Amino acid sequence: MKPASEGWVNAPTRVEPVQHELNDGKDELSELIGQQIGNYVVESLLGQGGMGVVYLARHPTLDREVAVKLLNPEYKA
Repeated sequence: MKPASEGWVNAPTRVEPVQHELNDGKDELSELIGQQIGNYVVESLLGQGGMGVVYLARHPTLDREVAVKLLNPEYKA
């Protein structure tokens, strides 16, 4: 197994959420905030793109932050 490249050593460990304006008082992307997906609780929206959306989530037992990417349904196998 190769050691991690030096680029990873200096990589940021936390990404700040993207600020989004809500449309008509309710944004579809924010509906998952506060919900649980598997063992993770969604905390905020990090970003979105052509393939899906990425959320900041936390594992409550391990107290660890992760990024959770949800693909658009058109990309499911």
